[in-house]
Amino acid sequence: MRVKQSSLVLLNLLSRSVICGMDRWHEEGEELRKLALESGVYPNGPLVMTIGEVKNEPELREYGLFLPLSSPVEGPAERALGFRSRLYFKKTAAIRHYEADEPFAASYRELENVAYRRGIILERPFYHVCLEVNGERFFDIHAPIKGSAA
Repeated sequence: MRVKQSSLVLLNLLSRSVICGMDRWHEEGEELRKLALESGVYPNGPLVMTIGEVKNEPELREYGLFLPLSSPVEGPAERALGFRSRLYFKKTAAIRHYEADEPFAASYRELENVAYRRGIILERPFYHVCLEVNGERFFDIHAPIKGSAA
């Protein structure tokens, strides 16, 4: 079974919300990385994103982008940025999504089916940890566990 129980803990997150086409989220993430470096801090973890639909715009998505940093930053409100001291989920259901160009729907269904069978309730949004190894991109998708159905 590909779904496992995990956790998601990240500190000092530079964040940004963007609405863009599904083919542009990575460029927006790289822009966030660039803005971090311009602020005098360096990223020390992978880009993490949430994905939401945009009403009446089927080609667009709203992406919440989060980038862990080496230290907190001061005054990130300019350029529609935010700062979060931590992202902490003690328990998540997690699945590795290897096909970066494939929709996440099948992985979401697998997470939800396993959660149903185990009697656990998942919380949205799901968090997509973008990993790149040897030029290949894949994702660990974390679904926060809200509790049990019983």
